Amino acid sequence: MKAIVFDLDGTLVDSQADILRAYEAAFDALGIATPPRGRLLSTIGTRLEECFAQLLGDPAMGPEGARHFRAWYEVHCLDHTRPFAGVDDSLRRLAGNVPMAVCTMKKGPYARKVVAGLGWEELFEEVLGAEEGFPAKPDPAMLLELCRRLEVAPGETAFVGDTRLDALTAKAAGCPFHFAAWGYGGLSSLDGLPASSILRSPSELPGLAAAPNGARVAYTCRLAGGAHEQV
Repeated sequence: MKAIVFDLDGTLVDSQADILRAYEAAFDALGIATPPRGRLLSTIGTRLEECFAQLLGDPAMGPEGARHFRAWYEVHCLDHTRPFAGVDDSLRRLAGNVPMAVCTMKKGPYARKVVAGLGWEELFEEVLGAEEGFPAKPDPAMLLELCRRLEVAPGETAFVGDTRLDALTAKAAGCPFHFAAWGYGGLSSLDGLPASSILRSPSELPGLAAAPNGARVAYTCRLAGGAHEQV
């Protein structure tokens, strides 16, 4: 691969604690009971207004919920957010070998704050997030813009993510997709979608620099009685 683009939450960083606390603060401000943890976690990676519209059952409430969430999260986004074990070392091994970028549904300023707070500013050439003039994933526009800025063709740019939305985004952009199996999405979320590799550990990330350009489908996950089969 000539470039690597990463999703952020659930791929590079474990941000669940701060995201859940922001949800709690938002629902407290709305005077509504906070939904169960599992339901909240299932929304990670989706545009925030859409998350609240779904959780509240009222699209008109989406912007207000998102506003309360962001008011808390802006101050606390690094309280407990940390890299997944092995990610920091792997990113530093990749740095200088291939250009890297971040493509996330986290609001751009928060994404850059997290990247800077973890000491990664020098590792990534670009960090793009939500509300920066691009449609939400799985629309490929943001990923394609990063390919343009990195000056690398989509077919030569690996996209690493942990959710079905990430897989769909990569497919739409024409980028080889590498699934971060340690993340939030769960392998079952890939049912029927292609992935060029299933990464079981962050220690496998440096190997992407040597992956053949244009390597497309090494795995397709299929569900059969709850099992997952590599084919």
